[in-house]
Amino acid sequence: VRMQNDAIAIRNTVDPAGLIASSPFSGLFRGSGQTAFTNFLTGGGAVGADIVGFHGYVQNGSAGNNPTDILTVVLPFVRSQVAAFHLTGKLADTEFSWLQTANFSGDQVAFVAQSLMVQQQPDLYFENWYAYNISAGILTTATDGGTLSPAGVAFQQVVNFWIKPGTTMAQPCAAVGTVWTCKTWAPGNSGPYLVVWDTSGFSSL
Repeated sequence: VRMQNDAIAIRNTVDPAGLIASSPFSGLFRGSGQTAFTNFLTGGGAVGADIVGFHGYVQNGSAGNNPTDILTVVLPFVRSQVAAFHLTGKLADTEFSWLQTANFSGDQVAFVAQSLMVQQQPDLYFENWYAYNISAGILTTATDGGTLSPAGVAFQQVVNFWIKPGTTMAQPCAAVGTVWTCKTWAPGNSGPYLVVWDTSGFSSL
């Protein structure tokens, strides 16, 4: 909190147009992380910050974690805290991915696409994938970053086509049971297109 307040004071002096992000917290899908974040806010954290940062990791210690938990668990908690503490900063997921690649047995391509799609929310300022060419959430075939992995290609395609800057979601992602639907405009607003998946497996619509 002290470091953040100092940063805001320095910013106000040298670059009033600069943006200050609050210290982000991980583990917001469970009690311990939520308690830490609440304690930070109780101590004055995020007051005066332009961006209320958080980490959108949904790892619960087991493989096959569900990226939609960012929208159904993490983001609702962050929103509730922003409202409770009357914060005015924009929300930003400053770090997310499946994190430890060696411990993740789920579908990386699906994880990338779903986690990017569900975070296309009107109150979410930006989102940062962690990371490109290191072992955590790697999007390349090797850490030299020379060739995109299938997950990296998925990231590229989703960003360039579905959530390209300048386009808007016709309808943010929402679920009916385990079936998720997102209605998105393609670049040039030639859509809308419906993106659908089932978190329980395969289903017939």
